[in-house]
Amino acid sequence: MAIEPRHLSITRLFQEPYTFRVPKYQRNYAWSEEQINDFVDDLQKCYEAAQSGARRHHFFGGVVTIARTVPGSSRSDCEIVDGQQRLVTFSILMSRVITICEELLREAEANNDQSSKDLAAHRIGRLKNVFLKLEDEVNMHPASLDKIELSAPD
Repeated sequence: MAIEPRHLSITRLFQEPYTFRVPKYQRNYAWSEEQINDFVDDLQKCYEAAQSGARRHHFFGGVVTIARTVPGSSRSDCEIVDGQQRLVTFSILMSRVITICEELLREAEANNDQSSKDLAAHRIGRLKNVFLKLEDEVNMHPASLDKIELSAPD
C-alpha cells in the first residue's frame, strides 16, 4: 500500500470526488465543548486576519484515510483512519451555515428581495454541493451521496 500525502485546504479536500466513511472500529464523535470552542476560536482568528488584510494559514491537523475506488464510479470511498473529529465538526459547522442561509432566504422571500433571495439560494446550493453532498454516477445511474457517512452510534 502506497502512502501519498497531499496538502489540501479543507475546501479543496471536500471538493475532491471523495466520500468519507467512519468505520466501525473508530470511536464515536467525542469532541467536548472545549474542543469545539478551540476549533471555532481558530476559525475566528483566521477570519480576523483576513479582515485585516493579512494572510493567515491555519493547520487544522491531518486527515488519514484509506481510499478505495468505487466500481462504476469516478469517486473514491475514503475510510477515515484519523481526522474524524475535525471532518465531522467542520461538516456540522457547514450544516449550520447552510441553515442560516436558509433563514436568510426565507427572510428575503418574505421581503420580496429578489437579489438577496438569489444570493442565498446560490450559496445554499454551492455549500451543499461542496461540503454535504456528492453528485455522482454509479454504473451510469445518478446518485446523490452524503460526503460523510457516520458510524451507527453517531
